Amino acid sequence: MNDLIIGLLIGILLLQFVMFVMSQVALRNLTQKQQNTIYGVSHVWGSIKELREELNSKVILPLIPPNSIDNKVQQTNEENEEGLNNG
Repeated sequence: MNDLIIGLLIGILLLQFVMFVMSQVALRNLTQKQQNTIYGVSHVWGSIKELREELNSKVILPLIPPNSIDNKVQQTNEENEEGLNNG
């Protein structure tokens, strides 16, 4: 029984390794257009790409949020604290 389990585990690990190698080979051959498509599909990668472009264009992003946003965040935090204290 133990030999069967060990054999299955080795088979699963080999299958995972083969799939990993195949995915790495496929990703290596992507063109720039395909990479841009992947960036567009994934919101996270799209955001990272936009951030890189902004940083490369030397646009200085505001570090301090406008007062209206800061006030809303502060009000939300106060409401959350009141809810925790009352709950």
